Amino acid sequence: MLKRILTILVLVAVIAAVYTLAQSPQKAKETVDITKKTVDKKVLELFEVQNVNFYADSYNIAHIYGEVKNKSDTDAKEVLLEIRLIDKDGNLAKKIKVKVKNIPSGQIRTFDISFGTYNTAYKPEGKVLEVAY
Repeated sequence: MLKRILTILVLVAVIAAVYTLAQSPQKAKETVDITKKTVDKKVLELFEVQNVNFYADSYNIAHIYGEVKNKSDTDAKEVLLEIRLIDKDGNLAKKIKVKVKNIPSGQIRTFDISFGTYNTAYKPEGKVLEVAY
């Protein structure tokens, strides 16, 4: 008798679990659907890298901070930037690439990248390499 009651309880628990899972909405994991990438100069000109600055934080880590403005009439899913670091003598010291994601039309997105301990100050310059819609 005890075995039958235990079997019925387990069966009811399994049915309840299956029912609960079937009733709850299931969402697929969101994926970024990049449909078009371009390096067309006319498109790249619609994205402006601005306010690019170099700074060292309180932990002596070097950072580049800046903004990307989307001057186009289309939301951009991703913008690939190249940041060039110029030393005090005017020579190219380093190149860093960074992706800035989800920039709505007419809006600005910021970026802040770290690249090691602070040894020397650089003058950063940025340019857009690629845009994905």
